[in-house]
Amino acid sequence: MKFIRVTSQNKEHIDAVYSILEICGKDMYEKKGLTHWLKPYPMEFIIRDADEKYVYLAEKEGKYVATFAITIFDDYIYIGKVGVLPECAKKGIGVECMKFADNFAIENNRFITKVDVYDKSEHAVKFFTKIGYEITGGKDTTNFHVYLMEKHLNGGAQDV
Repeated sequence: MKFIRVTSQNKEHIDAVYSILEICGKDMYEKKGLTHWLKPYPMEFIIRDADEKYVYLAEKEGKYVATFAITIFDDYIYIGKVGVLPECAKKGIGVECMKFADNFAIENNRFITKVDVYDKSEHAVKFFTKIGYEITGGKDTTNFHVYLMEKHLNGGAQDV
């Protein structure tokens, strides 16, 4: 798997991130009735994120199969907008993305990674729990409730 940092100037990469997030949103709605990603993440936000954060595409066998964004804070990193194409789900791609994020954190001297997960998204809560995250709280957003989850790293590459 190859991880490519997305820049705001690369339209192909921006379009790929948008497409993955849109496909994931439609799939979660059609298969699980989840509406939190049904309205696509706006293109201008992806461009902004590419300038202000570390947005990545995961490429496998010449195809973009996943995306995620990393934000560095003083003592942790936050991982957001994690999306794996539905036809690539349950093939270890999400795990590889999170291993990359763990190593990114360690390389940047951060030993805690955090995510927030829509509380009705049982598959996402199960995924993050399986790879070592714990629910540490919750918060209401404008339209729904999310679980706050975090993982403590040991200073070395993690087995997720």
